[in-house]
Amino acid sequence: MALFMRDFDAARPQPLGGRERRTAAGAAAWILAFNARWQVALINHGLCDEATVSLVQNRAEDYLTLAW
Repeated sequence: MALFMRDFDAARPQPLGGRERRTAAGAAAWILAFNARWQVALINHGLCDEATVSLVQNRAEDYLTLAW
């Protein structure tokens, strides 16, 4: 995610400001948390993608401190 945002920021005529960076990082963390929560809800149905849940569990701090 950080590499994508770095490349996106570099391709823009003007780099993202601090508030825009925080907003982008928050949006990235939100969608990852949403996807993990959805997968947890699917456990009872035997449809959970454990890899998604594990990724968020193992890298939570990285997502919450996303910077580029």
